[in-house]
Amino acid sequence: TMSDSKGSMNGLLSTSPGVNVVVCGRAIAVDLSESGIPDVNVRSPHMTLVFRESGFERNGPEIKAIRQERDEYLRIKHSASSPREHRLTFTLALSRAFPNSPTVHGELREFCEHIRTKFKHLSTDEREPHVQIRMTKSSNFRRGDSKKTEIQQDYSKEYKTKPSNIFIMAKAIVLDLGDTDPKLPSEVSSPHLTLLFRKKGYRPDGPELDAVRKLRNEFMASRNSETLTFKLSKWGKSSDLVHGELKDLCIHIRSNMEGMHEDARKPHVALRKSFRSRRRETPSDKARPKSEH
Repeated sequence: TMSDSKGSMNGLLSTSPGVNVVVCGRAIAVDLSESGIPDVNVRSPHMTLVFRESGFERNGPEIKAIRQERDEYLRIKHSASSPREHRLTFTLALSRAFPNSPTVHGELREFCEHIRTKFKHLSTDEREPHVQIRMTKSSNFRRGDSKKTEIQQDYSKEYKTKPSNIFIMAKAIVLDLGDTDPKLPSEVSSPHLTLLFRKKGYRPDGPELDAVRKLRNEFMASRNSETLTFKLSKWGKSSDLVHGELKDLCIHIRSNMEGMHEDARKPHVALRKSFRSRRRETPSDKARPKSEH
């Protein structure tokens, strides 16, 4: 029942074409960053399909199974001859109990409930389908975090990574750095290197993602290697600059994708949590944008 409801938010919304299912933190979720949800001030709006404390691998069997089930669902339920082009519509409803996380209704809710029924053995989340659109005080600042000791970083250490996992995250095309050798000392759940960024983002079925992956393949072939080495140096409160072969890859991609990239910042990786909504300028790059991605 919605006895405490404030009513629906205005307008019928829709997912991106194909209903983009991604790993987000410790959940498998539907990316809603392209849905035009009003009054959003979170970085990556999404609706959680399944959640568990141990999380999910980005290319693991669970997300592959859910994506396969999504395609089958769109074919059968919505007679979609091309599931990659089909969108699911939805509306959002606010409530006094959860003013920052409106509940999801319509086709997208039906899809969520279908997935949760099919994969109930994977999830420990029993909350109603919803999307967080505003940060809460508790998510910005948790008790005791102000006294938390900063992670120790050895800047003489050299890391290796196999740049195999390139994907879309919010408004960026990024390279996953969750499997480096040795492992990065990170406070964030999904360390990554932003390769390209622009305010309007990128479509999962657009040409940019394929172009970036092709440039990656060409770069790796020219080096006759499956791995890249890199080092880090301190940059800001939450990020470190990337140096070495990994930086070379990033510069190579950006230089060949001019006009499709709007981020003037140097190649970097966010490793430490920040509780400020806006970051101060750093001596190394005073022209740095205020927004993070």
